[in-house]
Amino acid sequence: MKLRYVLIVLGGLLSFGCSTSNKTIKDQSVSAEASPKKDYKGQRQLLDYLRSTPGVEVRGAGASLLVLVRGAKSMTGNNNPLYVVDGVNMGYDYYAAASAANPFMIERVEVLPPPRSAKYGSQGQNGVIVVTTKNSN
Repeated sequence: MKLRYVLIVLGGLLSFGCSTSNKTIKDQSVSAEASPKKDYKGQRQLLDYLRSTPGVEVRGAGASLLVLVRGAKSMTGNNNPLYVVDGVNMGYDYYAAASAANPFMIERVEVLPPPRSAKYGSQGQNGVIVVTTKNSN
């Protein structure tokens, strides 16, 4: 009786915990969808989306803010990702991208890690953060 119970529990744990997928996380882009239920009074800053996105690391605050997509790539060079807001290249400056994206209008934030950011060429070597607002459609 006890053995049957143990086997049932182990079988359930194994079937629940073991799953496979054909896609690797490197091949997928990571996105944070804007959801009014999660928003505080309907407003979320770009930094809030980035902090909740897997694969994105936010260090520091204020003028020393550093956003990394899948870790640092260079010890001496620029590690900042490229920011694109509604199809416009904003460069590597987080504050330029955050000021261009109205917090009330952010619809989607998509993070493209280096394998997926190849279409942006050498500018996207540290990843690309694509922000889409509701008024861009």
